[in-house]
Amino acid sequence: MYLAQRFPIERVASGIVTVWGICLILTVVCRDYKDLYAQRFFLGLLESGISPMFMVIVGSFYKKNEQAFRMGSVYKDTLNGINLTLLRIWYSCTGYVAIFSPVLNYGFGRAKSSLANWKLMYLFAGALTIVWGIALWWLLPPDPVRAKGFSERQRYISVARLRTNNSGVRNTHFKGSQVIELLLDEKFWIMFAIAFLCMIANGPISTFTPIIIVSSLSHT
Repeated sequence: MYLAQRFPIERVASGIVTVWGICLILTVVCRDYKDLYAQRFFLGLLESGISPMFMVIVGSFYKKNEQAFRMGSVYKDTLNGINLTLLRIWYSCTGYVAIFSPVLNYGFGRAKSSLANWKLMYLFAGALTIVWGIALWWLLPPDPVRAKGFSERQRYISVARLRTNNSGVRNTHFKGSQVIELLLDEKFWIMFAIAFLCMIANGPISTFTPIIIVSSLSHT
C-alpha cells in the first residue's frame, strides 16, 4: 500500500499480480513442507495488498454510499460513459472461480503428462495470473483524473462529486499519526480478527476439501 501511494497504483497492482503468478508457479519446485511454508508466506504477502489497492481505486471513482455495492457485485456499469466493470468484478470472482476451478482441476487430474498432475494445476493457474497481471498495466483504470476516455468536463464532474467523501482522489503523504489512530481503533482489530479467523477456515474447507475427502476414503 505504501508503494501504491508513492507510484501509479495500476502499475503497482500489475507488478504484484504478475509476481504473485510467478510465486504460484514456484510451488512445483517445493521439496518439503518447509519450502511450502516459505512459498505460501510470500503468496499471502503479495496477495494482501491487492484488495486494499482495489478499494482505493473504487474509492477514487465512487462516493462512500456507493462503494460497498460496487466492490461486492458483478454488473455492467458506466461512469460518465466509461465502462468500469473491472472495478467491481474483483471481489465477486472469489465465489465464481470456486465454481469453475474444480472442473479445471479435475481435467488436469485426469491428464496424461510426464509432470505430476498437481504441478499442471499450479503451472496453469500461475501462467494465467501472469498474463492477467500484465494486462492490468493497460486495462486497470486508476482514478478519474488519469482514466482513459474521460473529457476534461467529465474528469471535473467525477472529482467534484467525491467532495462528500472528504478524502480526495489521491493522497501520497504517509502520516504516522494515522497509523497510530488505526492501531488504537477497536473496529480495526475486530475486522482483523474476522479476516484472520475466516482465512484459517478458508484453507482446509474451501481449498483442500477434495484432498481431505479422498484421503479419508482411502483409509476406510
